[in-house]
Amino acid sequence: MLDRTDFASWQQRIRLYCRGKENVVNILKSIDEGPYQMGTVRETLAESTEGAPQFGPKRSRVYSDLTSKEK
Repeated sequence: MLDRTDFASWQQRIRLYCRGKENVVNILKSIDEGPYQMGTVRETLAESTEGAPQFGPKRSRVYSDLTSKEK
């Protein structure tokens, strides 16, 4: 596994590398907060006779779940 001291040196190298890059804010934010998470989604399976939707299990969103505006 990755030792915490190894991660700290890797993190510092990336910070120094991205100083001159155009997406420096996004790269540093990814280091501090972790990778981008799109959230979770629950698909509507069916509607009951009362009209209340019945949802499936929660799962992580994937790129194909995004609307064209979000892409």
